[in-house]
Amino acid sequence: MASNAEVEAALSLIDSQELPYPSDEILRSFVQQALHPILAARYISDRLQRDLASAVVSDWSFIITALMRNGRPPPAPDAAVKKEIWARDAGQCCITGKKGSLWDPLPVLPVLPVPSAWVTTQNPHVHDMLGAFFTPQYRDWWLWYAEHPDQTLPHQSHWLVCTSAARAFADGHVKLDRQLPSMTEYEVNPVYVGPPVKLGTRGRFALLGDHSRLCLLMKIDPRFIGTHARFAAGLRYLDVAADISADNLSRPPATQNRDLLQRSCERPLFAQDTTPPSRLGLVGRLFFFIWRRLPNAFRLSAYGLLKDLAKRYYAERDTPAVQSLPFGLYLKEHEEPEVCRNEFNAMQTIRQHTTVPAPIPLDMAVDFTEDHDIFTSKSYILMSKVPGYPLHRCYRLMQDSDHAQLADAMKGYINQLRSIPKVTSSETAIYNTLGGPCRDNRVRSGTPVGPFADEAAFSHMLPFPDDPGRSGHMITFTHADLNPRNILVDRSIRPDGSRCWKITGIVDWETAGYWPEYWDLTKAMFEGFRWSKRYNDRFVKATFAPLGDYTQELDVETRSWEIGDGI
Repeated sequence: MASNAEVEAALSLIDSQELPYPSDEILRSFVQQALHPILAARYISDRLQRDLASAVVSDWSFIITALMRNGRPPPAPDAAVKKEIWARDAGQCCITGKKGSLWDPLPVLPVLPVPSAWVTTQNPHVHDMLGAFFTPQYRDWWLWYAEHPDQTLPHQSHWLVCTSAARAFADGHVKLDRQLPSMTEYEVNPVYVGPPVKLGTRGRFALLGDHSRLCLLMKIDPRFIGTHARFAAGLRYLDVAADISADNLSRPPATQNRDLLQRSCERPLFAQDTTPPSRLGLVGRLFFFIWRRLPNAFRLSAYGLLKDLAKRYYAERDTPAVQSLPFGLYLKEHEEPEVCRNEFNAMQTIRQHTTVPAPIPLDMAVDFTEDHDIFTSKSYILMSKVPGYPLHRCYRLMQDSDHAQLADAMKGYINQLRSIPKVTSSETAIYNTLGGPCRDNRVRSGTPVGPFADEAAFSHMLPFPDDPGRSGHMITFTHADLNPRNILVDRSIRPDGSRCWKITGIVDWETAGYWPEYWDLTKAMFEGFRWSKRYNDRFVKATFAPLGDYTQELDVETRSWEIGDGI
């Protein structure tokens, strides 16, 4: 417990330095990714009492870039050794498990560069900082290797890897985590600082052993793989810092090896397949006009078949319930017909009354049979794709001004939603977009509840029904699940040529309905533990602060979550 307390104290000390983002995250990675976090925490606690935090960030940034960006290649293997490495790695990429191709060759490459600058630097803090991060013994090995890379066999420092995977690995988008106690089994994991790079790995695990029948070949030294995994997050945040600096200077990034990051930020997520249905022309509109008039049962079967076929072409699904289709379309399946009908109607409603960016609902096929089996029967919504990346993958790429701009845009969209007229004449009733029972996973495990005549009836089924935070609210159209997985964002270019971020879509409207006005805020904060304090404060709370003071409401909801929130 004392050890964990030291680490938490060091992280809190970093937060208290008021470093500009992402310098705080760069320095936090020193503690969080250290081989011995307690040593790293003690170093930070001592160093920050003597030096400026910016100087410590500068030293750690130098250490990262000396290895990951500015290191020199180790001695290259000759043709005979390359042949042995090819045999050892079974002619397949050590990261993805795939064979090479004309468009994605499979060369023998170094796992990591040689950090010569660690040895030649005149900065007295570098070696101490390396010792705190690695432990002194591990640091001394790295310094020896940096000075004598020729004394390590190429088999230990090189591997067979596809160029696309090598680029993602070098830029810190993906890392390999060793599966203890094995020395050869690794799990391939994305580094979630920005949108992940989809490599299409053949399975989650890589086996960096001897695949040949010789059983005599040297394996990759696990210290190279492990060190990369510990430096990857710090490298990604350094790239974020470079991007933010470039944005502020209104010019493109100039750092080396930036092509992958730049493409991931500036290229629309669905650039290869984003033809919106509104642009399909007369033929497309005529097709959907006829298609929607075919029997419901026929369309149900067709969508089920289409989903199965699309799985073969689109190997990775966006979510378990959503399948990508050609022509800029999505197919979303539901187990409950009423949930399907509510989401379809919600998207129609916001399209009719607002300019909120959301998928265009094109068709719905619902299993209307009364005895439908939720395990076998499915209902479907065909909708347009919305370009962009989920906000939870991108908010770490943003500076504070980006958060403020997005919060202001979201506030405007929420105001538009609140202006949507009620389904019934009652201004106090709580129900879904069709006037029927509403659902929320926080309430009775997502089972249908209501409709309710007023807020008092609704609050009566919640914990602390008589709390002041449970009454006196407007009942407004509400998304009811504004977590950052359901908010899509993308890069945008301002008229002056500078870059910014914008909200490109809000998705997943299945729980939408007419709820108390505070519901979107408290629902967004319900999963606040998953996201950073910076996101919760600078986006979620900043979005709702101009809309009203919901301090009491958030307080009673927080107390409710602690006891089960009505379940």
